[in-house]
Amino acid sequence: MKLARSLLPVFLICTSLSSLFAIEMEFLFHKENVPENIKLNSYYALHNLNFKLLRPLGIRLDEDEMAKLILVVSGSASSKNPNLIVFKKYKQNQDLRLVYRYFIKDNKIALVFFSNYEIESNTFIEKSTGKEFAVMFNIAYDRMIYFHNVFNEEKEKELIGKNQKLSLANFYLFDDKPDNDNKSKELLDEIIDDTKSTATERLVAKLTVGQIALINYQLKGSESIALKVEPDIKKISDKTERETVEFIYKIYLYEINVMNRLLSSLQQ
Repeated sequence: MKLARSLLPVFLICTSLSSLFAIEMEFLFHKENVPENIKLNSYYALHNLNFKLLRPLGIRLDEDEMAKLILVVSGSASSKNPNLIVFKKYKQNQDLRLVYRYFIKDNKIALVFFSNYEIESNTFIEKSTGKEFAVMFNIAYDRMIYFHNVFNEEKEKELIGKNQKLSLANFYLFDDKPDNDNKSKELLDEIIDDTKSTATERLVAKLTVGQIALINYQLKGSESIALKVEPDIKKISDKTERETVEFIYKIYLYEINVMNRLLSSLQQ
């Protein structure tokens, strides 16, 4: 990519990735960049970079690698020039290049990632085609919000009309309105206390309460929830439902471990 070629490595960080990829991750920084002084909530950065940037590309990072990625991106992103993340020999013996930068206009802030890879055609590009993988996050207060998750009244009405409480709670939690967090917690408490809720619904609701604890950097609270729900997961009789909750639980533990690393680094 022409944009990537203009980047000069002021310093370089290399680390081996997870066993899924025998490749290295490199960070290159434009020498004239001054990082923006934008505070980002560590949990929203973790959750959204993992699920909206890395996983669609099939990339899995271990806890240390994920913490490093978040710290580097949040500490180096600039609106002046793009910086670059390179995954060496990602596919077809070619490098995956992720350019990232802030865009700031009229008090609105977005953090955008562009790649040199088209997922649909499984091809690498030298110039933008408009089909390459890219993702945008709106920055609302200190939260990195996936652009598709901004608050939408029609979506809210739809979820309320269908009485999809778990989906509505999740919608409120990851939108761009922090005041909706209280609505999310109220819905989750209703699900947990409702005798008509299934065991699966109650467990997922409890894990989502744990996410709220992580958002607020309450690691002990999130760890306590993990310990309490683990025995109940094994009691789910339906295999498909049990495997679904086990997957959510595994992600939850991963996020706790990454948050422990991030908060330890921020306190140093």
